[in-house]
Amino acid sequence: MELKSLAKEWRIWVLVSALALSTLFLAPTYGEGPGGETTIETSINKGLELSNGTRVLISPNSTNTSQAQAQRVADIIQTRISAFGLTQASVRTVRLGEQFSVQVEVASQNRTRLRELISEEGSFEARMPWTVRGNSSFNLDGTDHSLTRTEQGLRAGGETYREGDAWRMGGTKWYYVNDTESSAELEMVAYNGSEVDDVLTSSSQITGGRGSYQFRFQVVIDNGAAERVQEIARNYETVIAGGGPNSAGQPYLGLDGRPARLGLYVDENRESGLRMAGSFKNSVVNQPSISGGATTNAEAEDEMQRLQAILQSGALPVPVKIDSFSTVSSSLGSDFLSAAFLSIIASLVAVGGLVFLRYGDIRVVVPIVITGASEVYIVLGTWVSTVATLALASIAGIIDAVGTGVADPIIITGEAMREPL
Repeated sequence: MELKSLAKEWRIWVLVSALALSTLFLAPTYGEGPGGETTIETSINKGLELSNGTRVLISPNSTNTSQAQAQRVADIIQTRISAFGLTQASVRTVRLGEQFSVQVEVASQNRTRLRELISEEGSFEARMPWTVRGNSSFNLDGTDHSLTRTEQGLRAGGETYREGDAWRMGGTKWYYVNDTESSAELEMVAYNGSEVDDVLTSSSQITGGRGSYQFRFQVVIDNGAAERVQEIARNYETVIAGGGPNSAGQPYLGLDGRPARLGLYVDENRESGLRMAGSFKNSVVNQPSISGGATTNAEAEDEMQRLQAILQSGALPVPVKIDSFSTVSSSLGSDFLSAAFLSIIASLVAVGGLVFLRYGDIRVVVPIVITGASEVYIVLGTWVSTVATLALASIAGIIDAVGTGVADPIIITGEAMREPL
């Protein structure tokens, strides 16, 4: 076939496009090694056998932890690590004397992020603010609950509470957050982590730029929590905010003439706050949004994945403590990787040599070898660099694919070169 004819073949353009996309995903960069030699780095996700990793030993902070509780801790940590996208993770329970512990091995050396994912209890609450200056009322379960600020503290439900106290009223948990000269600042729980049924990671988005990036994703809460959110929302006024010179703004739930911000708390630490749309008053919303921000795109994505991981896994059944961090060394990792790629090249050469011995025509060999090499490159570029992890087992699979992948081209070539009867 002439080159002009090949240039018009759409399959050739599909192959070229796939190779270009793979090169973009691999993103090869050049650097200088310790000995002054030139090194090439790619975005391939390497497993523990090919790169250094981290081993963490965790023990429940309790003297009466059962094996079932330790396994529950291991399952939650496994969910968090998987949701965060850390590769080649191994989480299992181990027994040290009379105590059950959890051992985590992961192909990552980011100890700060690992510490946060593992040690956080993972309790999550979405809280709405409320201000009491003298007398106030809040309707829950069809009942007006009186809130009165006195010299002794806040009077609610026949009890007196002070700053830092928490109580339940109308089936909802309340917090006395701050006491000022003029008001009592309260918060009530709209929904918590146990009421989150699903995290819609497909709705994730990051916007912004120039030192201010915002992330947003949706969660699915159960019907009881959604109805409580609507019940709480009806106690707020509606304010218009966010308008510009050419827009009228949007309706939000308001408090004291300003949008009331829903606070997102993880382990009692406020992560972010977001305005709630006025539509929460009129309808039951089962898919509220979670949002936050950071100064860089990478930090925003990192924080979003951490929140998603915590919401997907839930809270730990018992508090845990990190006993030790250690490095899982892979001194032979570079040797393994070099030997693997040499094996792939050798298999391509062997296939090409056998095809040449059979047909004695280099024009038959070259397309078959190029096709096999392209398949390997596309797998590395579009799969291993984005989703999968390159481990010894996957390398063996790639080598096997080189042999099996050329079967069809060889059969087609044999049929094409067979003399007609």
